[in-house]
Amino acid sequence: MTRPRFGRLLLGLGGLTLIGIGLVNLLAIDLVNLLWVGFWLAAGLLVHDGILAPATAAVSGLAAAKWSASGRRMVLVALVSIGSLSLIALPLLGKPGAEAGNPTLLGRNYLVGWAVACLLVLIGAALAEVVGRLRAKRGSAQSTPAR
Repeated sequence: MTRPRFGRLLLGLGGLTLIGIGLVNLLAIDLVNLLWVGFWLAAGLLVHDGILAPATAAVSGLAAAKWSASGRRMVLVALVSIGSLSLIALPLLGKPGAEAGNPTLLGRNYLVGWAVACLLVLIGAALAEVVGRLRAKRGSAQSTPAR
């Protein structure tokens, strides 16, 4: 049996510490806000299981017919990342806490920020795909014996 490495133990300890801080903060809020936390957790689960997962399955079925396995991988990673990013950003996109008399409250354009984040995800997925193909090509060229 192998022992866990120090870094992994430290990472686990950090995660447990953050969970403890979150639980302490959660118990410090009033009942109405605690119910809203439960509502949003349930809503996130329902949106994920009812919309995001079926959409990912449908797009992966379409991608399987159109692209090779490596191209399909890039599309699915980008789709899951953008879907998750969209679920996280959804509460801010409507600016529910903005007030007309206070322009500093939620004063930035969250839709532009979401679009830029999605674009960065697509660029990252494309770069990862290019690097993967270059490594595969280099690996196959090195394994082929010279004649």
